Amino acid sequence: MSAIKIIADTLSEDKDFSSKEVRDSILFRDIVFFSQKIEQLKTLYQKTMSLTPNEYYASLQEDLKRKLVEYEEYRDWLKQDIQSDDYFLKLKNEFGSERKARLEIEKRLKSLEIGVDLVLGEQAREDAIGLYLTKALRKSVQLPTERVGIDVPAHEYEHQATRANKGISHYAKKLYHKSLTPEGLKDKYRSDPTELDARKKALEYEMEKLGIKKIGEPFTREHYKKLLDLKMEFKLSIGTQEFIEIIKPEYFEKIMNTIAEAGEPENFSDIT
Repeated sequence: MSAIKIIADTLSEDKDFSSKEVRDSILFRDIVFFSQKIEQLKTLYQKTMSLTPNEYYASLQEDLKRKLVEYEEYRDWLKQDIQSDDYFLKLKNEFGSERKARLEIEKRLKSLEIGVDLVLGEQAREDAIGLYLTKALRKSVQLPTERVGIDVPAHEYEHQATRANKGISHYAKKLYHKSLTPEGLKDKYRSDPTELDARKKALEYEMEKLGIKKIGEPFTREHYKKLLDLKMEFKLSIGTQEFIEIIKPEYFEKIMNTIAEAGEPENFSDIT
């Protein structure tokens, strides 16, 4: 049954929206998301109409400063994670030696020294909310000035940390592939190990901010059940919901507890 028909039937029969089939549908999720965006636009319009041009530009400048500080918080969190003992042990297991693990950590931290570029509007590019530029001389993260989901900056900074064209380890690549649902395997974009890696890191950030789990703590079945409950209540970002939807439940703990996103040479275009 299509998502459109499920929603149409639910509306016409005045059913409860707690139906799992309805709430899991991509279309229904997007309806909720765009309804929220409309309310945000109304608020923004009312605010700007009450300002003089000088007041508006001063307000915009302050908004940009706040946005930079906000994005820097994501980057600082990731740098702290990369320098943790838990992260080092995972890299050591994936690379096979302490020397290689420490070298990779140095490369990731150095890559994150490149600052973020702000792009006015709601998207960094027409086809992407956020972006990591791999072909430009300045391999920066580009993020929009307007409000974005909690997962977007963490997602793009993870691409930057692994330098995108370095990909992920053979171990991680195999595990990600084995863990994908049939629907996930059909999705060429989201099934790419690089995209799965970025969504995993964004999920870790979101769990910490929601008070579910701190970095370094083992991921358990109880954590997974909590994520499913929050997903049903639409309290998770879209990227996190997507990750949960395309990963088989029986592989979730192993992915969260053993992968640190180690890399090996590959060629990628700009990563979104």
